[in-house]
Amino acid sequence: MNGNLKCLRKKGLRHLKAETRGKFNKGTSIHKRDKSIYKRQEFGHWEADTVVSGISKSKACFLTLAERKTRFYIAVWMPDRKSGTLEEAIYKTLSVLSKGAVKTITCGRGS
Repeated sequence: MNGNLKCLRKKGLRHLKAETRGKFNKGTSIHKRDKSIYKRQEFGHWEADTVVSGISKSKACFLTLAERKTRFYIAVWMPDRKSGTLEEAIYKTLSVLSKGAVKTITCGRGS
């Protein structure tokens, strides 16, 4: 052996990192809502979720609000991911809409 050894790539299954962010188990699942909401027949049913960048260690994120029937989306920047900030952003954003425009709000329960 003269030092010209090649390392062969190991073939096979690649193991992904285990999820370490925990799970949210409180409240009602988004799938247990009224069946009429899934049919998108009535205006005023909203879904809320947060979008977090995976690039930096920033605490900021976006709140996204989607209306089910019209698929109208609203994105709001939030300085941190605290529940109080989220509640305030939802209230400020949806309080501008007319009185019958908000019937239900369902939040995503992702990690």
